[in-house]
Parts: sequence; structure tokens; C-alpha cells
Amino acid sequence: MAGESLGLTPNQEKEYAALDARYKGEGLPLTEKQIQKHSELHAKKHKKPGLTDGVKTYLQELFKEAVFDRRKEIYSDTLYKGVAVEEMSITLYSTRVGKPFFKNKERRSNDYVTGEPDNVQGKIRDIKSSWDIHTFPIYDRKLPSRIYWWQVQGYMWLWGLDSAEVVYCLVDTPEELIQDAIRRYAWKMNYIDVPAEEEKKIRHSMTFGDIPEELRVRVFTIDFNPKAIDVLKKKIELCRKYMERLNKELIDRLQLID
Repeated sequence: MAGESLGLTPNQEKEYAALDARYKGEGLPLTEKQIQKHSELHAKKHKKPGLTDGVKTYLQELFKEAVFDRRKEIYSDTLYKGVAVEEMSITLYSTRVGKPFFKNKERRSNDYVTGEPDNVQGKIRDIKSSWDIHTFPIYDRKLPSRIYWWQVQGYMWLWGLDSAEVVYCLVDTPEELIQDAIRRYAWKMNYIDVPAEEEKKIRHSMTFGDIPEELRVRVFTIDFNPKAIDVLKKKIELCRKYMERLNKELIDRLQLID
């Protein structure tokens, strides 16, 4: 959904209608500044979904995985931690809310999307376990990632719910990742044994028990937006057409070889 918007907000719709009426000759002529604003709102209102170069590259990789049965493995410490501490994060969130929440095991699909949110108890909840204090959105007032906004829109659509929470949690890094960090530091500094003080600093940067629990949970509430689903459907249809082109191109190349 990179680069996509939901068109005009209700207030922008009103502003556009008023400017558009004057643009068409009703009332006073538009000022230069108002002409520019009318143009911007017009472009936003009538913008159609499109595929960025980044989306096309992703679709090419996806196509190759499916056709040639070769999955591109992506591994990172951040991803590993997210999976490994999921239950810890859910427990931390449950403690802060004062109600037990449990990992959802159900996956749902429709003609457009598939998904398995972390929790579905009255609303969608998706848990994000931050790598460290610097990636934890302690001061953010809005959801840091637009990707997650689109993600929970899909979940809400699948489950027929109208509210979701993206829950960021800050919990201790698994011991194996801490040990990996210590070994990398030893290699970088050419140490046989990392000094105790340095090891203590590394461990301290990757564990967070000294920070109050109420500061280690950040919840962002997202409402269901039907407009998002309309845009999502159109974008997915474009992706499918692009992948059909990739398939045709492959077939044409094979025919040339024959």
C-alpha cells in the first residue's frame, strides 16, 4: 500500500467543494493561493492507486518464489526477537490492562487478504515487540508505521470488527541474542574475553526490567475505515494484473527458446 491515501477528509471535501464552485464561476474568483490549494485537493481527490517501483520489485520477488519454489529467507535479530518474545509481550500487556489476553491461532482469508492477528478478544490486537528503548515509541502520539495501520485494517475486515490496537511492548531480549551481541563485540574489539564491565553494558542495553512496566507498553487505537478496503481492493487488482504480465513475459521467453 506504499504511496496510497484515502482521498480527502470530510473537512477537505467541504473546502474542495467551496473552492471548486468558485473555480467554476460561482462567486468571487479564486486567489492565486486558492488556485494552488484547489489543484492540490483536486489531485488528492481523484488520485488513482498505482504501483511504485518498490511494490513492483516486491511482486517480482514474490512471483519468483512461487514459480521457481525458491523462498528468499529473511533473518534478522529484530525479527527473531519479535517471534521469540511474543508471549512475554502479551503477558506484559495483560498485566498492564488487568485482563488476560491469549495468542490467537486462527488465520482467516478472503478473495483479497489473509491474516492471523496476535489477539482477537472483542477487537483486533497486534503486538509489536520493540528491539530496544530507542525503537520503542515512548513519546509518539500517532502510530509510527503506516504499514501497521494497513495491516490491522485488513485484520478488522477479515474478522468483521471496527476497532483495533497496535500494542508496542518493550521486554527483555532473549539470552541467545544477548550472547550473540557479546560475541560480535568481542570479535570487533579483538577480545578473547569481553571485560565484565563491557558485557554488563551490553546486557543492560538489551534488558529492561529497571524501567517501570507502565512505561514499557504503548497502545495505538485504530478505527476501521471502509475507504481503506476500497483502496486495498483496487491496489491488489493492480498487483494481480502486474503479476499476470510477469507470467506472460516468462512464457514468451520460454517460447523464444523453443
